[in-house]
Amino acid sequence: MDKVSAELVTLTYGTIVAQLCKDYEFDYAEVNRQLDKMGYNIGLRLIEDFLAKTSAPSCLNFREVAEMISKVHASTVSPSTRSSLSIG
Repeated sequence: MDKVSAELVTLTYGTIVAQLCKDYEFDYAEVNRQLDKMGYNIGLRLIEDFLAKTSAPSCLNFREVAEMISKVHASTVSPSTRSSLSIG
């Protein structure tokens, strides 16, 4: 998986917010609605991509969703990183 620098993400997000502020004439409530809508759509796309690339079973409740996410995340973290994240 390719990594994206935090600085690039910060600058890109800042540019998007600034442009939305201009487009909606500094109506911050509308800017927040648009950002919420964008975030929702990005989340949907991430889930669709995940489901298309894996054979994950359907989740019946939020607990199963959390367990699925933790299993997928654990498989993407290197063993050396995993040991440094251990608690206890």
